[in-house]
Amino acid sequence: MTIETDRTTTLTATLNNDDLEEDGLLDDDETNGFLDGFGNRHTSDPDLIDTDVDGHSRLQRAL
Repeated sequence: MTIETDRTTTLTATLNNDDLEEDGLLDDDETNGFLDGFGNRHTSDPDLIDTDVDGHSRLQRAL
């Protein structure tokens, strides 16, 4: 987006904090990362409940 000098404009944004696959972790946290109990940052695919297919959801692992 480019705005010319000495011009003003209105910008509207919609913030999305959904949990579309209903795994207990917000999609934004999965995409941008979340910290586990040890301070390690994790990211994952917000479209999959069990990204590594080990039978445990990411929420179970994060707790």
